Amino acid sequence: MKTFPDLNLLVVLDALISEGSVTKAANRLNISTPAASRALSRLRIELSDEIMVRSGRGLTPTAKAIALHERVHRLIEELSDVAFVEQPVDLSLVHRDFRVATNDSLICYMVGPILELTRTLAPNVRVSFIAESMETVSLRDSPIDLELGILHNTEPEVHRETVFTDRFIGVARAGHPIFDKEITLDRYLAATHLSHSRAGNLHGKIDEQLAKIGRTRTTISSTPTVGSSFITLLNTDLISTCLERLNRKATEQLGLNYFELPEEIIPRSLTGQISIAWHPKHDSDPVHTWFRACILQALQEIP
Repeated sequence: MKTFPDLNLLVVLDALISEGSVTKAANRLNISTPAASRALSRLRIELSDEIMVRSGRGLTPTAKAIALHERVHRLIEELSDVAFVEQPVDLSLVHRDFRVATNDSLICYMVGPILELTRTLAPNVRVSFIAESMETVSLRDSPIDLELGILHNTEPEVHRETVFTDRFIGVARAGHPIFDKEITLDRYLAATHLSHSRAGNLHGKIDEQLAKIGRTRTTISSTPTVGSSFITLLNTDLISTCLERLNRKATEQLGLNYFELPEEIIPRSLTGQISIAWHPKHDSDPVHTWFRACILQALQEIP
């Protein structure tokens, strides 16, 4: 059985024949002259030929070396192309499953546009949108390709890119008594509230702001997602909060109305950053790069 040739020796062979000197070949390859000389000795053993013979002050390749040179040189160039030149990807031939961790608000916007973008260029690409869990999303060790929304990933090496910043608004069913008069802080606090939290928390950022001014609100229930909170609002006199731009489509389609929150509890800093995150292990993957671009395009087109 033939053994696979030492590619390093072939690189040295190419340099020796091209340069006609052990020293010049060593300089070309950025190795020491003794290392190049040892490689020539190994070549002579492996190929059962002198390879290079003394000719005046230089070296001349043997007939066998000359016969090998063109093939060896072409092989090295092909290997360089494979290693260093990014080959174009025919997306129509790509079979790939992508997994995206996000929330149900973004899913309302993302599924249609993403499938439209991917199906046009890459009909064999499939996308699974995975609901965020109470646990921190891992992009390092899990099969999840991207995280979207208000990020929960804490792995330090992960790339993060903020797409837009959103603001909080109030939301309630159409015809809710909250809309009968101006929504002052007192009227807002007199209403009964619903929160949405993956962990089931009844208190959040708004309660922290209220505590700073010595006020509280009455929150009697919590749902795991903003989408489930919207369905609950349709059938109750509860009120809730959500991010405006991220949830405008869902609230309008469901027939919910939204309102400005009292200025006393919503400083400019109380916003939500909608971002995308991915692990750097995907940076050199052209298909993953293309898919990220599709995701970014869909996010940026949210009205």
